[in-house]
Amino acid sequence: MKTIAYFVTDSGFGHITRSTAIIEYILENSEYNVMLVSNKDQNDHAKIGLRKYEKRVSFAKADTDADSVFHQNTLNVDTKKTQEAVRK
Repeated sequence: MKTIAYFVTDSGFGHITRSTAIIEYILENSEYNVMLVSNKDQNDHAKIGLRKYEKRVSFAKADTDADSVFHQNTLNVDTKKTQEAVRK
């Protein structure tokens, strides 16, 4: 059985919500398995929507997005800290 690795950014829940629908479509219309790669919160959210496919879906935890870092109490990006986050 072939497996599709599906990476979802861990920024907000809009990406995982849309991706869960896409993954469900893939599972309903193929014999592929899917490995969903995202952070813990995103994976936990997807597990609810994909629970009927638990035998065909696996989850891997990874940080998939380097969020911008803002100066405290502002909307100004801390460029140096953001660059450090991207490097990590």
